[in-house]
Amino acid sequence: MVAETATTDRPVVDLKNIGPITARHLHTIGVLSEAELRRLGPVAVYRRIKHVDPENTTIVLLYALQGALSDTHWNDLPKPLKQALQEELQRNPAPLAG
Repeated sequence: MVAETATTDRPVVDLKNIGPITARHLHTIGVLSEAELRRLGPVAVYRRIKHVDPENTTIVLLYALQGALSDTHWNDLPKPLKQALQEELQRNPAPLAG
């Protein structure tokens, strides 16, 4: 599930919803740019971060990652999109490597 905005190679720290802690997690898993986040997709990136920091990773991160791709505050994502992201997360137990 990816937003329909033009792909750029902006650093993840420049994206909406990405604060210093999320940026650090993204860097830890090797996601340094918007292009890489878009290539992997928010669900796969969420899974990887959840694997790295399971106790502090909530569903809000998934919404924030999606919002980062559409330049939308995570709380402003439409409910159907949030539901679709949750369903994709539950439906696709993809491997962490990639």
